[in-house]
Amino acid sequence: MITRRDALKNSAAILASLTCPTLLASAGVTSPKANVLVYSGNAFGSRWHLSLAEPLDPMIAVKTITRVVEKIDFLMSPYRSDSELTRFNNLTKGSALVSTHLANVAQASLAVAEQSNGAFDPTIGPLVNRYGFSPIKGKLDSHFSDLSLKQNILSKKNKQTTLDFCGIAKGYALDLIDSSLQSSGYTDFLLELGGELIARGSHPSGRAWQIQIESPNHSVLSGLTGVLRDTSIATSGISNNSYVLNSRRYSHLVNRNDSEQKQSDLYSVSVMHSSAMFADAWSTALFVLGHKHGLALANKLSLDTLFIEESGSQDKTTTSGGFSRYFNT
Repeated sequence: MITRRDALKNSAAILASLTCPTLLASAGVTSPKANVLVYSGNAFGSRWHLSLAEPLDPMIAVKTITRVVEKIDFLMSPYRSDSELTRFNNLTKGSALVSTHLANVAQASLAVAEQSNGAFDPTIGPLVNRYGFSPIKGKLDSHFSDLSLKQNILSKKNKQTTLDFCGIAKGYALDLIDSSLQSSGYTDFLLELGGELIARGSHPSGRAWQIQIESPNHSVLSGLTGVLRDTSIATSGISNNSYVLNSRRYSHLVNRNDSEQKQSDLYSVSVMHSSAMFADAWSTALFVLGHKHGLALANKLSLDTLFIEESGSQDKTTTSGGFSRYFNT
């Protein structure tokens, strides 16, 4: 089994970072547009960008984003020794009373894990750690079925079973921010958090918010262009969190049934969903399943998805559900 230490010794082409994965979708919000207020800040080892289309006090929105980011980081960061997730991972007993936020994410994680037959697995942290993409240690052969949740009581069958919410917590934070902004009266905005986006209302011109998705043979500024209105999108792929060693690419997206990471032409999977949390989790699960099995499951569940494969000088795209109505695929 290749390890991150091996890679650091033998390859200069290290692209991974020790943060929760930064995704690929990107909003063009780095510079202000006419009638659009743009703000940004740090979050989860990445950045957030907010584009506002109304003249409400922007500082309320900025404070809302900062508060939610700090809250979720305190609860679910695997890099903090004082986070609630770390305390559960270090638990020597079988059960713990957890916060409503942690319980919500655990419940969603187990639901997606069940529906994807373990392609999304919140106990996979120790295996991801072997490739250098996670600080989480524990039982390598843990399985999501080792976990159970009853109300706010989270239990694990083995004390060495650990949780990793890097594939879902960012989306949950985005949903919380979205809800808080709407409660504060914001009706037209585009919010990007580490590559995941949620859009409400319209651009000041009256059109839907425009976004772009990176593809292998295009820069993010000339990739796939689409529109987003009152929904969210998340993308999982190999662009930002992978490294090459001996002409072989290793990614943070690990299939427990293929821990040696067979080479694939799949570049990324994007999912549009009413919930950023589920968009986040499903983009991970479908990428792990691969093009054939991932697309089959997306069609079965009527998910709006975009699969991008590297195919020579041309990118191959496949969609499911209603995704193609919003993008020039």
